[in-house]
Amino acid sequence: MAAQPTQSSAAAAAPAPHAAPCRGPCGFQEGSRVWVVTEKREEGEQEWVKADVYRIDGRTVYFREVGGGEGFKVTVPTKTIPPTELTPHAVCETASVISGQSRPPRKPMTAARSFLSPCELSALFPHRSPVRNGAVRQHTHITIDASTPAEYQFWSSTTTQDAFKLGRRLTSLTSAHVVQPHTHLEWCLNTLTAVVEGHAAGRRAARERESFIESIHFSCPTDVRAGHVCPSRPRHPSLPLPSPRVQLPSLKSITGLREAHGMLERGWVMPHLEGVTTGGTFRLATDDFVRFLRQLIKTSRSLKRLAVGGLRHEATLCVLAGIPEGGRGERGPLAGLEHLSTVLLGPRENFEELQRLLVSLGCKQSIRHLGVGSAVPLRDLPRGEHHWLHSLKAFAEAVASPSVDIECCLPAVGCLNTFLDPALLDTPSLAKPLQAIAKGAGTIGGFGGPEDAITLEVTQAIVDGSNDVMGPLTKRAQQTAASLTFEKVKKVAIWAPEDLHIPDDAPPPSIRALQHLSPQAFPNATQLFVGARPVGPQGPQAAADLTSRMPALDHLTLTSAAPDTVDMLRSIGDRVPRKVQLEGFHMGLPPPAPNPLPPASLPRVKHLLVMGTQGMSAAKAAVAGMSSLDEAIVDTAGVAGLLTAMGGGRTLKSLQLTFHPRSFRALESADLTHLPKVERVFVPVFDRTVWPAADVLAGVKALCRLRDLQRFEFCLPEASKDRIGGPEDPIHALLGEMQQRHGTTLGTLMKKHTLVQQGLHTRSGHIDYRLLLDAGDIRQILAAEAEAHIAGPATASHTTDANTGSSLGSGPAAASISAAGGSARQLTSMTDGQDSDGGLAEMSCSRAAGHVDRQQEDR
Repeated sequence: MAAQPTQSSAAAAAPAPHAAPCRGPCGFQEGSRVWVVTEKREEGEQEWVKADVYRIDGRTVYFREVGGGEGFKVTVPTKTIPPTELTPHAVCETASVISGQSRPPRKPMTAARSFLSPCELSALFPHRSPVRNGAVRQHTHITIDASTPAEYQFWSSTTTQDAFKLGRRLTSLTSAHVVQPHTHLEWCLNTLTAVVEGHAAGRRAARERESFIESIHFSCPTDVRAGHVCPSRPRHPSLPLPSPRVQLPSLKSITGLREAHGMLERGWVMPHLEGVTTGGTFRLATDDFVRFLRQLIKTSRSLKRLAVGGLRHEATLCVLAGIPEGGRGERGPLAGLEHLSTVLLGPRENFEELQRLLVSLGCKQSIRHLGVGSAVPLRDLPRGEHHWLHSLKAFAEAVASPSVDIECCLPAVGCLNTFLDPALLDTPSLAKPLQAIAKGAGTIGGFGGPEDAITLEVTQAIVDGSNDVMGPLTKRAQQTAASLTFEKVKKVAIWAPEDLHIPDDAPPPSIRALQHLSPQAFPNATQLFVGARPVGPQGPQAAADLTSRMPALDHLTLTSAAPDTVDMLRSIGDRVPRKVQLEGFHMGLPPPAPNPLPPASLPRVKHLLVMGTQGMSAAKAAVAGMSSLDEAIVDTAGVAGLLTAMGGGRTLKSLQLTFHPRSFRALESADLTHLPKVERVFVPVFDRTVWPAADVLAGVKALCRLRDLQRFEFCLPEASKDRIGGPEDPIHALLGEMQQRHGTTLGTLMKKHTLVQQGLHTRSGHIDYRLLLDAGDIRQILAAEAEAHIAGPATASHTTDANTGSSLGSGPAAASISAAGGSARQLTSMTDGQDSDGGLAEMSCSRAAGHVDRQQEDR
């Protein structure tokens, strides 16, 4: 909007210009405030207004009217004007001459002062000054401001009666802005209502058309410190409710509403109100605020934007139900609704009732922006997200335009099936919501872990090959599936319901949407978990599709029946991670044995955890397919069968076994050349089963037969003091049986006291009690066993240690044990003396112990 050339007669109408330094090529600086002459006013009604320089492009300067909507564009000429021909076209606060007007205002002094606020005018002119009153009549914008001390003091001291009188003189008012303290959002609300109602009364008194005001806006200072002003005076009482009701036909928007603004309910009639929005961090609307909104918009016939921070479903219905329906043949009051947010639904609610209400009010495919969400996470409702999104799909098709922008907040979605529905993926308006939901998907506490998990449920529809789930995907659906990224998910689970029926002639196992997910769909997922129930032929294929989209996968937990487990390992193939956990317990009749994997068909596995009989069955069929295995933890009987399945050409660095000595004895008859080499065996004892001493010794000897065994560790983790040395102590039983059969005890005993804090005192709690056998001890055990088979039972005399209760043999070996026993007695007394101080104790039966392996200490 270029300013027109001015005549010299305009000099008298404008404020006196001052010399100003040049700020750039065109003499201006961004952010400065200048005087310009309006161009959009009616002929002969132009006036001087303040404008801000917001952009400079070469010699083109862009201004925007302060408090108004008019913009200006001025090109500064490069030709130098002689000083004698200079004309004061406009004046700015930095004294820059920038623009002019073709004809001066009718009242020069009034036009020159009309840019001053009421606070500034009151400081310069008397209350009834014609200049002051004339300037106020030309104000188009008013700011009731608490951000500066002067403005705050002026408006706080203005009574509602004075504000009403001020409003009567503001006959040109088009917008009002209230800047309130952050901590007192009700500040000057009565002053605002008095100004608005006074403005309407002034327009009527002047026999002009109804109120001219178009917008009301609330905000807080951008400088938080400026907004924390505590009112020094009590709030002025409000005016009586007007009668008849105030007509505000030009008012189009009320923005920045807060909960405290409910006192604005004055019965105003606003038929052309288009927008109502809330400001700040808006929580769920209270009942009082909902009633206020209902009264605020019920007279509108042009509502386009209703943006409230949080409205529950029933609250949204309450607000919109106050708008009366249009007559037959008339345009509905919500026919132009374009923005609706944010509607929050509960776990068992849907959009059907809201859809019927909007359609009855004339809203038919007009909404361009829709904000929806859930008031609470839907993880406790089976497949709640799926039904919720299908309801949203029908709602959007009825009341929103095809290109609607849906902003969706649905936290903690834990069902992967929601994102695999072809109907949802093929809906254009749901592409963005699905992407946003996927980014925050993941529920906590699923399947025994604290990780954020998402679950693929193998439903009956998937098994039956229903087109609703397994049908082909359109190109648009494929693109939507490829755009989903589950950034928050740490664990992916496959699960089957209890009543799943798997027919023998199941269709080909393929979930189409899974195959179109991005290779980086689960960038942070480290674990795949498969539930215990059979998942049918779709399970292995789904596991393969998921693991190929989990680049960070390092832990695989399979708890389904043995055949399913092996089929999954076979499907995953070279993507099997280094940590594998196979679990499976009896669930009715045992399933048939799985087909073993081909040798070396799987990559190297570092840790293998086997639990339950079905887990053992799966492990026996799977270990042959592992290229190598470093550590195995077996929490069930049958270790001999597992080692036999591994074969004799491998080396197992560590083998951890649940204590079951009778199952260990199966190794006595095994061909050692067909078993892998084992470097270390760790046997923790957690239960309190009393085993015969002979079985304990025989089980330990069977394990010691493993080839190249360098270390055997027998442990009672966190044992109580009364257990050690009692009948429930297998270590004590083992040492006693050694002494009785072979006349000697071997190994190193370790005790570590755990400390318990009680108030200000620390006492000794449980004890980690363990026996360590190194390679030399293992050789002596095997040698003693061989001698016992040749010479028969040993009958050597023995002595008894009174302190430990251990019986020691005679001869050179026994002498060394006795010497070590003296050392043990000393260490035992140290231990007893340090119990109250929480110290660590160690006693040696044969030799000084080395450092205890820290990994096994943690276990």
